[in-house]
Amino acid sequence: AKAAVQDGVLPLLLAAAQSPIAASSAAALAEIMATVSRLAVTDQICSDLAKMDALKLAVSTLGAHMMDAGVAKQACFFLAAISGNDQCKGSIVNGNGHVAIIQAMLLHPNNARMQTDAVSALGNMALRMPANTEAIAEAGGLPAIATAFVQHIGHPLMQSKAPLAIRNLVGRNPELIPTWIELGVEQPLREVLGANPEGYVHNLAKAALRDLHLNVQLKEEFQGTLETAKTLELGEPDAENHWDKFLDTPVAQEAIRRELESFGVTPETS
Repeated sequence: AKAAVQDGVLPLLLAAAQSPIAASSAAALAEIMATVSRLAVTDQICSDLAKMDALKLAVSTLGAHMMDAGVAKQACFFLAAISGNDQCKGSIVNGNGHVAIIQAMLLHPNNARMQTDAVSALGNMALRMPANTEAIAEAGGLPAIATAFVQHIGHPLMQSKAPLAIRNLVGRNPELIPTWIELGVEQPLREVLGANPEGYVHNLAKAALRDLHLNVQLKEEFQGTLETAKTLELGEPDAENHWDKFLDTPVAQEAIRRELESFGVTPETS
């Protein structure tokens, strides 16, 4: 990706996105947007794209082709990718990109991939940006995310993107915690936690529950009872002592004699 950017492919792709071919083919436009998204791999590339008005292009593309789920999905994917840059986050919200994303979510509720990219984009825009979080909440982003999470919880990427978005949206805006709880995100978070006993997704769900000030059981509770304690196979403490009997055997006595002689002690013989 870096090599392609260094070779000057970004201006060509952005020009193609505004060409007659893209205007006449939604599939071609979606493919171009997807390609640009996969090139936004560094903060510097995101900054370069912003300077080329790629943010404005993505938002306007989403607005103009919102009814097409394929284009909407790739536009959300691009906005999620470029939101790794803090300056881009502010520019997207200032250009009402968050509003366009939420509207696309309402138009395509059954498209799991588009919903996942939309959730990811909104979550990325909110990271370390309390003003963006407020704007997303005011535009109806919280119920849109909660609905997408519940409806598409079986989609693997949603299991990581939704908890991460929730974390980002409450990290510096704890006043939104009651709203999230009222929207019912606790149950899907616990489902993700249970479905992933360990690993990255498990930790994300656990962290989201913690950030919402909800109980997180970190250790398994003791399941036994004192009354069912077991006796070791070594036997009861007051049982017959077979060791003493062994010491009286000729083999044991000979071994004891040799051991004492090795220390210079000659045992008395009867």
